[in-house]
Amino acid sequence: MSFSAQMLLMLSIFLALVAYHARLVEITSRLDFLWKLEAQRELADMRETRKNNRQLLRNILPDHVAHHFLHDRVADVRIVIFLPFLLTHYVL
Repeated sequence: MSFSAQMLLMLSIFLALVAYHARLVEITSRLDFLWKLEAQRELADMRETRKNNRQLLRNILPDHVAHHFLHDRVADVRIVIFLPFLLTHYVL
């Protein structure tokens, strides 16, 4: 095999590898973009759910009690523990 044929073969292999790598980068970029969109949708859904939960809590409890649970540092733990008790004993 002559030197020019070897160089042509090596150049074609190199170009094939570059094209393959470019395709992998494109696929990865598309997946990252789709995952980012999904994460943004999930964050928006979580914000909407949190907003709805806060509104429901304000409708169930008196204002000062809802304020205590919503603005305390351990509010999430207290709500999870105390809310089932409220719902079973103080149904409006």
